[in-house]
Amino acid sequence: MNNHVVPKKTKNDVFIRHENGGKTTIHSNRLGLKFLNETGTMVFDLCTGNNTIEYICDEMQKRFPGVSANTIRSDIEEIVYYLRDLGLVSFDDFEYPSENDIRIARNDDFRAIKAFVSNCLDAENTYPASSNLFVSRDKEWYNEYLLRERQFSFSEINLINVIGGQLHDMMTLIGVSFYNGTANIGTLIHGGELGDFVEFFQSAERLLREISIQKLKITLVDAIHGFQICDALGFELEAVLEREYKDKSVQVYRKFLT
Repeated sequence: MNNHVVPKKTKNDVFIRHENGGKTTIHSNRLGLKFLNETGTMVFDLCTGNNTIEYICDEMQKRFPGVSANTIRSDIEEIVYYLRDLGLVSFDDFEYPSENDIRIARNDDFRAIKAFVSNCLDAENTYPASSNLFVSRDKEWYNEYLLRERQFSFSEINLINVIGGQLHDMMTLIGVSFYNGTANIGTLIHGGELGDFVEFFQSAERLLREISIQKLKITLVDAIHGFQICDALGFELEAVLEREYKDKSVQVYRKFLT
C-alpha cells in the first residue's frame, strides 16, 4: 500500500459504538453485528481523511514501541483493507507505475492480483479456460485465492507482468524449495497472445535463476487443462499418472532452468 494513501471514514447507515476496554461494536442491516478489537479501533479512529498510511504507522509505532515497524505496517494494511471491504473506510487503490515491469509480486501488489485472477476466472470470453493453467479450476480454490489477498511467504511466489500500468500476465509458484532449487507452477495466466506470454516467461526464468530456482514442474489433468502451452514454454513430459485425479490421468511436465 502506498505511503500516501489516505483512508477516510465513509458516510453510511452503519451504527458504530466504542465500548469499554477500547473495543468497537459495528452493526448494520448489510453487515450484521461485528466487532473491532483494541488495535483495530485505534487504526479506525486514525482514518480521519487527513492521515496518510505513513502517519498512521508512525502513530501506532509510538503506542507500541516494542513491536517491529514491519509487523505494525503489515497489520495496519490488513486492518485498513478489512475496513474498506466492510465499507467503513474508502481510499484510492495502489496504482502501478506507468512503465512496463516484470517482477516478483510485493505486498502492495496483492489486491491487484486478486482483481486480476477474479476477472480471468469470471470473464471467460476475455480469458478462455484454455489459456490459463490452474492446479484446480474449481471455485473452492478460487475463493481460497481471494482470501489470500496479502499473504506472502517464501513457499509461494507470484511473478507478474505489468504493461501500460495494468497487470497483464502472472505465474504462481507453489512448493518452492530453495534447498534443492525446485518449484511447482500452480497458476499461469496470460492476457494476450501466447507469443507475448512466452517472452514474459523467459524474463521470469531469469528472475528465478537469480533466486536459485533451477527446476520447474507443471502438473496437468486430462480434460481439465490445456497442454499446448508446455511445448511453447519448453517443458518436457516427465511422468504420466493413470487415473490419478477423479479417474482422469495426470501428466507431469518439467523444465530445467539453465
